[in-house]
Amino acid sequence: MGEVVEVVVTSPVEWMQPVVDELLAERLIACAHQVRIDTTYRWEGAVQHEQEARAMLHTSQVALDTLLERIEGAHPYDVPCVMTTVMRAPESYASWVAQSTSRP
Repeated sequence: MGEVVEVVVTSPVEWMQPVVDELLAERLIACAHQVRIDTTYRWEGAVQHEQEARAMLHTSQVALDTLLERIEGAHPYDVPCVMTTVMRAPESYASWVAQSTSRP
């Protein structure tokens, strides 16, 4: 088994796809799994209800710091939800992620 880093990001729906396309072009992610979600949260003392996009981005340890900087720098929220998890994956998938996120 190999390691893959999954970065979970939530954002406005219209923001996510262009950013995912840029991250793929820059080889910072190997893939993105995106879903639309209903989010409920407290912000500045009031309960909010929003439709958002949630993306699970697969990347390597090598690309992680740059990826996080890129997301946090571009994200439209004051306090973006950006979380990471290191996961065990079949060696073939972990190798593909590493290859997809390495500079040619």
